[in-house]
Amino acid sequence: MKRPIYAALDLHSRRSVLGSMDHDGQTQPRMRFPTEANILRAEVEQLRQRRRPLYLTMEAGALTRWASAIVRPVVDRLIICEPRHNRLINSNPQKNDEADVEGMCLLLRLGKLKKCGWDKIAPGRFTGSWCMSC
Repeated sequence: MKRPIYAALDLHSRRSVLGSMDHDGQTQPRMRFPTEANILRAEVEQLRQRRRPLYLTMEAGALTRWASAIVRPVVDRLIICEPRHNRLINSNPQKNDEADVEGMCLLLRLGKLKKCGWDKIAPGRFTGSWCMSC
């Protein structure tokens, strides 16, 4: 089996950041782009072109349901993670979106993300506005 690509998406209402890391921990260039459905899907599909399994994580938040419906069809594994738990593990003194993405890729690669209940919910079935079950 081919080794997966570990990717992380840091969502914001206007601009988002997508980054990835290979199995050996080598980071790939991060992409900053407008938070629009067609652009988001295209950026994730670009990672998919490497012909390796693609694992993607994003933190639970206001845009999670929207973004997960867009990316779920193009990834092999989607993990919605608990942002409060990740901040405890990944406390970077130089906090910025690119560092957050790199930290989430690393935590995903190491299997250290705390998953939210959103992973088990089919798209469109979640009725709350925040992941309170974490």
